[in-house]
Order: sequence, then C-alpha cells, then structure tokens
Amino acid sequence: MDTKGQLLKTGHKETPDLTIKRKKYKMDLIPPALVVARYFAAEQANVEDFQATREAAARELDEFVEEHTSSGVGEEGLVIDATNEKGNVTKRGVVARLRTIQEEAAPDSDEERDALMRCLVLLEAESNAVTAVKEAQASLDQTVLAHYATLAKTRIKALVVEDKWFASIRTAVEGEVQRLTHGTGKTCIYDSIAIIVRQRNRRNQYSHTSARGARGDRGSAVGCRWLDRRP
Repeated sequence: MDTKGQLLKTGHKETPDLTIKRKKYKMDLIPPALVVARYFAAEQANVEDFQATREAAARELDEFVEEHTSSGVGEEGLVIDATNEKGNVTKRGVVARLRTIQEEAAPDSDEERDALMRCLVLLEAESNAVTAVKEAQASLDQTVLAHYATLAKTRIKALVVEDKWFASIRTAVEGEVQRLTHGTGKTCIYDSIAIIVRQRNRRNQYSHTSARGARGDRGSAVGCRWLDRRP
C-alpha cells in the first residue's frame, strides 16, 4: 500500500481518520479504530493510561489554583498575582511572580513563594502529561497507518465483515429489540430486514473493492485516501 493513500482533490472538506505529520488520511473501508481494537489493544491501553495521568494532573492543578486564587475576608489567594488578564495562572506568570518576590526580598513572602513553587511543579506535570499523550498517540497512529500495508485479503475481510458490518448489524438489531420491548417499534421487523439487505449489499461491495484492490495497490483495497489540504 502507498501509505499516502489516494490524493483527494474534491473541494469539500472531510474529517480525517488519521493525521500524521500534518498529512491527513481518510480510511473509507476500515476505520483505524477497528485496526487498533484487533491488533493494537495494548498500545491503545498505554495511550489511555497517559490520558488518565493527564486528566489527573489537570484536575490537581485546577483544584490547587482554585484554592489559592480565591479571596477570603480581608485577604487574597497566594497565587493571585500570577494570573494573567484572563484570570488564568500560567507558567510565565508564576515565574515572573517568583522573580519579583526574589527582587523585593520581602520577609513575609515565604508562604506565597512555597505556593508558587508548588503551582509551578503542577503546571510542569500537566505539560509533561499532555506531551506524553501526544507522543503516545502519534506513535500509535504511525503504527496503525503502516499496518494497513500489511493487511492480507483474509484480514481485510475479517475487519470489514466481522468487526465492522456484523457489529453494526448487532447494534441495529439490539436497538430494534429495545424498541419492540418498549412497544414503540411497530415496523421493527421491516427495519431489520432492510438493515440485513443493506449489509448484504455492502458485503458485495466489499468483494468488488477487494478484487479491484488485488489488481492495484493495497491502499485501494482498504480505502485509504490522503486528504489534500490544498483548495
């Protein structure tokens, strides 16, 4: 497979499935989530661990800032002077305030300095967590994109038929059963038949696409397109 996929030159915009180094790709036949679920569950779990760490770091920072910027009776929060014009505490503002405290050498600034130092640690922890998520996700995206080139016809069929279409059938049928159970689906049998017909047509489309892809590059077989960023 040409990992750049097929260059899309239509005028309308599409939401990319993958973005690799500013190049945007659309996977029409096999969404990346299906490839990840079948082949890269451990890598996805690693990304989710980093995301959990990022969320925890952001939550701890928010709680600290809220606690130390709120004003009590006759007093202000310890990091209130590190906020910008929008009322946000930033690393630049904290560093600037620490520099001011050092220059002023005020004898009663120890508590504020300690709070600012703690805030700086939390800001850096959140920044590092954000970077870790981006790097882990970028690595996974690169791996997934490269994996499309290795997909044999049998694996493509498993992804499309079993993971994509059969899953959509199950979801649709379960929804119809719920409607019938709650007495809101008088036409659910006809809807279910229509769903099955659509899925059979899609399966025929898959066979045609797969055969065409066998005669060309693997990118055509898996429906990988490079979204052109030019107008």
